[in-house]
Amino acid sequence: MARARGPNSRSSCGTPYVAQIARPGTLLAAQRADPGLTLAELAALALERLEFARIATRVAPMLGLVATMIPMGPALKALGDG
Repeated sequence: MARARGPNSRSSCGTPYVAQIARPGTLLAAQRADPGLTLAELAALALERLEFARIATRVAPMLGLVATMIPMGPALKALGDG
């Protein structure tokens, strides 16, 4: 008989599903450490933790564009000189 997978069911690796989510450094672990955290404080914590990823996703395309433009300068000059 198949068992429904709920929040307390066991995963394939044998650890409780909730224990996998509440790893140190996660928002759930922060809320469990300080149950008085408001939703706004949790949202601020999430934004703080995602800041590096946000910056990286904005800077990486700019670096790719610069890496493409640098070698084009001499090539365009050579085309202009004939």
